[in-house]
Amino acid sequence: MILARLIAARVLGWSAVAAALVAGLAALAGAVEAARLGPSAAAALALTQVPAALILLMPILAALGAAVAAARMAALGEELALACGGISPWRTGAAAAGVGLLLGLAQWGCADLVVSHAEAHRRTLLSEAGTAWVWLDGAAIHPERRLKIALEDDRITEIRPLVAGEISEEALSRAAMLQQPRTASGAALTGATLTSARLEWISRRVRVLACGLLAWLVWVTGIGQAGTRRIGGALVLAVGWQALDLLLYTAATQGRLPVLIGGTGATVALAAVLLGRRQSSRSM
Repeated sequence: MILARLIAARVLGWSAVAAALVAGLAALAGAVEAARLGPSAAAALALTQVPAALILLMPILAALGAAVAAARMAALGEELALACGGISPWRTGAAAAGVGLLLGLAQWGCADLVVSHAEAHRRTLLSEAGTAWVWLDGAAIHPERRLKIALEDDRITEIRPLVAGEISEEALSRAAMLQQPRTASGAALTGATLTSARLEWISRRVRVLACGLLAWLVWVTGIGQAGTRRIGGALVLAVGWQALDLLLYTAATQGRLPVLIGGTGATVALAAVLLGRRQSSRSM
């Protein structure tokens, strides 16, 4: 238990360092974008950029934290001492995987509860207009003009003003949010029927597992290698997973793949790699 806590603390610490660097770069990019608005607005916009960047890169941060912690233990001779004591890296890697799952849960919570508010504040600061048209109940609706265009079989069947109280402001706000599922709240995604919304709902949950699997895999990969090579391999693995996940996600959004495969395919492949490595280590 003490060993697991020590490993978890190290992985979490290095992941936090990496997250701080990412947050700083994201904030700097936001500040540069809003420099024309003045110092206070630039600072506020800088903060709105951070949640989305951390959510997107959290699997990579989890993998990087595990890799640096493992490389540090190897450099101090602790990895060799544990091996001599009969403690398998798969056993110690479980603690790293636990931290990865914790980071995954953090990105899920941030995606569901924080990002939508940050995006709305960003639009306000930049004076960007919201989504002009939204799709709701089989009709295209313009919230600002209070106009409704009913469609049937891709044909316009009716164009008329919205009747007062016909559609609640909450429903309009939810429909507008679903036009950009990546920044939609968890409440807006729940129960949505749009393909992109269902895909994002699945993806946020599966990324929790991906963070844990990546941390575990990089912990047991590269044993005996130099620290820089081990960390570099972890980055290649994590970025490769991120690229595959984005590729499948995009294909599912375009209707080329089922939503379930688009949201889970990359993580299922990652689990298969981890299981295969586990089986090969047992046969040695």
